[in-house]
Amino acid sequence: MKQILLFLGITSFLLPACISQNLYLLPGTGSDARVFDKLELPKKYTVHHLAYSTPSPSMNLQKYAQHLAVQLDTTQPINLIGVSLGGMLAVEIAKQIEVENIIIIASAKSFEELPWQYRIQRKLKIHKLLSGKFYKHSAKLLQPLFEPDRDYDRSLFKAMISSKDPEFLKQAIRMMIEWESDIPLPELVHIHGTKDNTLPIKHIQADHSIEGGSHMMVYSRSEEINKILALELNN
Repeated sequence: MKQILLFLGITSFLLPACISQNLYLLPGTGSDARVFDKLELPKKYTVHHLAYSTPSPSMNLQKYAQHLAVQLDTTQPINLIGVSLGGMLAVEIAKQIEVENIIIIASAKSFEELPWQYRIQRKLKIHKLLSGKFYKHSAKLLQPLFEPDRDYDRSLFKAMISSKDPEFLKQAIRMMIEWESDIPLPELVHIHGTKDNTLPIKHIQADHSIEGGSHMMVYSRSEEINKILALELNN
């Protein structure tokens, strides 16, 4: 009997260390879960991909984050990794619920870190005149010019954009342009590339910079990203 009680006591002591934590991945505007295919995440995490629905025209980034947060299991510690738009959404989710770790990649912590084009569109309301089809066509045309290492796997990035709902693109871009956030979270980790032409690093306060890394680096420079993630997520 004593042996059984001792076994149960040791088991109960060790069990918390063995319980897997949930890690949620949030892709960018023009990508999907496939952009994370090359990530190697610590085994203590159970990985989930948040599913994006098309935001309504009345939703802002904060409300859309709240909408997405219903997919999170709040009975367990929550960890978030977001790329581009996904990073901004991760920031807004972390303002609404308690998060263990939040890592954003090729993203922005607040509207202040977005480039001047966003400010111009915000003032002139140009984005309200453009259709989702325009944004989809523009992404296909301009992405290879702005981010040359998209050619690292051209077919994948082309396929991800092609699969996007034009209305989703329109509303996602609108939410970023109208983002009301100027107070970044102090506890997050920001990874950014020095050659990110979509969100230039000159506007960014990054914790880790990838020399030559582009907006696509979560896929094209995954080996370096994985080393940083191992360091941050195993603390």
